[in-house]
Amino acid sequence: MKKILGILALLLIEVTSYSKIEENIAIEVVGEVLSAISINNKQDLIFGDVAVGMRKESEAILQITGSPGDKVKLEWKGTDGKYKPINEEIEVKMKKGTEAVPAIIRLKEGKSDEITLNTKEQEVKFTGIIIETPDVSPGKYEGTFTVRFIAMD
Repeated sequence: MKKILGILALLLIEVTSYSKIEENIAIEVVGEVLSAISINNKQDLIFGDVAVGMRKESEAILQITGSPGDKVKLEWKGTDGKYKPINEEIEVKMKKGTEAVPAIIRLKEGKSDEITLNTKEQEVKFTGIIIETPDVSPGKYEGTFTVRFIAMD
């Protein structure tokens, strides 16, 4: 009988030691709603007619739409395929077949790649420069480059 009571006591101790298998904790759930930010091409970079050996400049405009106080970081990618901050110039090659006319693209106004919107819509102006048109065959030369924005806190 003592053996049975000893085993029951041992079982009782073991059962009570595992009886607290439930515990509650609070987990915080947090989210931040961002305003809708968009970037649009307002004016293309159009050089028009260019003669061989000629220097030519043109201006283009991007429009950022969001809420006043929104912050964005702008980057762009030229012919080399690497994104750079918009305050660093890039090269873009306008092509026709295997021939190309290089152009340098740089920010016209401002020094920073980070922009805080002062109004609902804000323009970003940049300049394209053909330093010297190479000796290429006549015709229409075209190219593109990519601009992206990253929303910031």
